[in-house]
Amino acid sequence: AAALQQSVKAPADVAPSPTLRAVGLDLAVAIDTPIVVRNKLASLEIGGSLAFRGDMETPLPFGRVEIRQGGRISVSGREFTTSTGALSYEGTWDPEVSLRAERRIRDSDKQTDHDVSLVFEGSLETAQPRFQAAGLSTSEAFSLVATGRTTNTSAITIRSNERSTR
Repeated sequence: AAALQQSVKAPADVAPSPTLRAVGLDLAVAIDTPIVVRNKLASLEIGGSLAFRGDMETPLPFGRVEIRQGGRISVSGREFTTSTGALSYEGTWDPEVSLRAERRIRDSDKQTDHDVSLVFEGSLETAQPRFQAAGLSTSEAFSLVATGRTTNTSAITIRSNERSTR
């Protein structure tokens, strides 16, 4: 988002342009055919509408872009499926993001299945992903996604090694 924000601003060493400031914007863009985002981490379809106001020197985005249900996001080699998602623009290039994706993961130690949600909410520039699963703490859900276990066995091993050397 920061790169996008910088890309639409005039470079700092360029004097403000009265011409660009004189051209007002009132532009509406409807995304009827989904925009497809595909890379190593995600395969998503995006639709919605945006309006651009302000002027040509400082365009301001407004509107909402929806991340369609059924997209895929890869985390630690595990594929999560999007259930809801949106980017809401309120006049800045740092939208509010709301994303939820799910996946069932088996705890290899306890042989139990957990429905894990990947949740990403807040300002796009500062939001941090988190994992949620019923009956698990945040750290247990994270451990399950990262290692396939709800317990951090390396911490247990280190603690037992510390005890044996005393």
